[in-house]
Amino acid sequence: MDPPTVDATRSKGSPGESEKSDATPGPQKLHGYDVILVDIEFEGRPLGASIVRQIAAWLDMSEEPCSAAGAAAPSAGRPRLMVLSLSKDTEQIQQALNLGAEAYVLKERVFGLPAVLAGGGRRSPEVEPRGSRSAFRSLYRLPPRVLAGLQREVCGPEDEKSVRAWLRALPKADLHHHIGTCISLPTIQALAWNTFGYLLRKGPPLSQLEALASGVWQIVLEAGVLQQSEQSAAVALWRSSAGANGKPIPKKPDVLDAVVKWLKPTGLDIEDFEVTALLVAVLSLAAQELEGLCERWEPFARIDELAKKQPTLTENAWSLIIRLVGDRASEGEWRRSLTHAEARKTFEGNNWAAAAKAIQERVRCACDWLKSVGKSAGWDPATHSHLSLADIVSLPNNPPPGERSLSRYLWGAGLLGADHLQLPENIVLASMDLARQARKDNIVYSEVRCATTGYTKGGMSAVVATDLLCRSLDLAAAFFALCEKGRRWVRFNVLLGAKRHKTMDEFDEAVALLSCCLQRKRADRRLGSDSSALTPKWWKPCKVAGFDLSGDEKVEAERFKDHVRPLFKSCASITIHAGEAASADSVWQATYMLGARRIGHGLRLRENRELLNYCITEGICMEMCPISNEFTGNFVAPTYGDKSYDPRERKYYPLRYYMEQGLEVCLGTDNRYLHSRQTLTDEYLEAARLVGGLTEWEVLKLVKAGFKHAFLPKEEVETLLRAVEEEIFDLVTAGDTRP
Repeated sequence: MDPPTVDATRSKGSPGESEKSDATPGPQKLHGYDVILVDIEFEGRPLGASIVRQIAAWLDMSEEPCSAAGAAAPSAGRPRLMVLSLSKDTEQIQQALNLGAEAYVLKERVFGLPAVLAGGGRRSPEVEPRGSRSAFRSLYRLPPRVLAGLQREVCGPEDEKSVRAWLRALPKADLHHHIGTCISLPTIQALAWNTFGYLLRKGPPLSQLEALASGVWQIVLEAGVLQQSEQSAAVALWRSSAGANGKPIPKKPDVLDAVVKWLKPTGLDIEDFEVTALLVAVLSLAAQELEGLCERWEPFARIDELAKKQPTLTENAWSLIIRLVGDRASEGEWRRSLTHAEARKTFEGNNWAAAAKAIQERVRCACDWLKSVGKSAGWDPATHSHLSLADIVSLPNNPPPGERSLSRYLWGAGLLGADHLQLPENIVLASMDLARQARKDNIVYSEVRCATTGYTKGGMSAVVATDLLCRSLDLAAAFFALCEKGRRWVRFNVLLGAKRHKTMDEFDEAVALLSCCLQRKRADRRLGSDSSALTPKWWKPCKVAGFDLSGDEKVEAERFKDHVRPLFKSCASITIHAGEAASADSVWQATYMLGARRIGHGLRLRENRELLNYCITEGICMEMCPISNEFTGNFVAPTYGDKSYDPRERKYYPLRYYMEQGLEVCLGTDNRYLHSRQTLTDEYLEAARLVGGLTEWEVLKLVKAGFKHAFLPKEEVETLLRAVEEEIFDLVTAGDTRP
């Protein structure tokens, strides 16, 4: 179907002589015309208003400067934008006028067009620059019935299928998620097998490794038996491990990384992360979850396809890895000889496909070896209970009230996370996984939280690991945009983190790394000219954008007050987990002592009205994660239309109360793979459930806040918001967003 008619005329020698354009003018060439006429209707469909909006946006963004005398030349100034209408549909006409048209002319009175042109219509020479307009302002220009529909339609469980489709279609930002627990479990297993493959090839003597693997097998098999009488697979694994290592069997586990420490033998050159990899590999074998294990590395092999379209991005990542595993290892690039030789062998083929082949071969050998050890330990797939990684790390859907706590929430995190990101190819594959998830859920901006100071156990330095993560995220974004269907770009940035309950030396190390990343110039961040035509204007290469402090909120901010000064000197953007388990005073400490501009969760902020008012006034945003918040907070979910529902009551989730008070709130996914629901779309659905329903208008406010409060320069936020606004406007006006 053809678009609505657009007729542009421009001066040619004399005022009365005009020439019709024989090609669609580009944004810059539009300024060469005197008048642009848009037919508001085509075959009964009111498509012209959307065309008016796009042309007005082009004109705003490509506004030509005035002459030295202060006025633009007559033929080079802003052309006049008008609409033709067949009917007297005042709603459609008013919408076109609101979107940038100066006047309209009914087709039955087209003879009056010269008079309208001579009269000047509604045109004003003072055009407000689009970059200064508030986000989503165009939605206020919608026809009244459409606007009323957005403010009336409720996203609730009674129509979840259509609501989910609409929410997924919205472009979204995820400002709060932790990399280790947001990598999909099948990818975690692939990373673990690769790590264990290193250990098998270049690790301790085979007899000692076999004794260790046999012990892990016995613990997993016993845990499978215990699981039949336990409510939790994590408790079963904990008790099995404690009993096998002569530890007192606790009633409830704390975190599962203690299991790894118990399993680690003394006097053996093996790191904690390698024991974790072995345990995860055994769990995947016990549950017979090997299907597609090697295929997980196929996107890694296909990066060579991207090199033809984005040679700069692919070369940046490849050269960094080669530098890391090359001859300079003795100079500090790689600090562990056991893994260096195998890493160097992986990338000796000088292309991504050869590296993927080496990885897949290593994984196959490791799998065959560990199977034989399991059979010797008594494993029989036909008779033994299948205890899986998901059984251990995933939270129960309906836990009893006594298990709804932050410590219980984090039980499974010890088997995920940094232990699987100690090797360069693992970082690349994890980045591919994050980009795939973001693309599927229509996340266009993502701030990934990580502690790369903990990625050094395999041999990498923290600086190189951080650079590699940034380059890998760029690589992954480009791969899924250019080598897969859909062409959806995702922009990533990294937030470096520290834990409240760790040592101050570890905190200082994270602060020093962030300060270094913010201060130094990185030439490899800039894209080459070959990629400029393929990336949207709002997309920029990944960088370290800020700092995150998480962990046990009982540790007060006073401890860190003097240690964050380097971040203040570097003008770092800071977000702090506060007010989730601790009182509102932790939010006060985060904002006043540690300079936080965003607060992770902030569930108890409403306990201090003065502090709430301060956060509203200063625009401090709460990063709320409804799925994890509901688990740790045990909130009551009101039914839609419940007249007794008072959002001020503390038994209810505070989102509704915060929005009513004018507090900025965005939604994030937190620790996706500790949940059975793992997308940002799921978070919006859970938010609606916890507050008795959200209107589409309220959902769009939350979406806007996610972009508005990104740790980006103001001009980049505006550019990103402008692109998102265009997409949301088209989605809303399409009329079929709720199938």
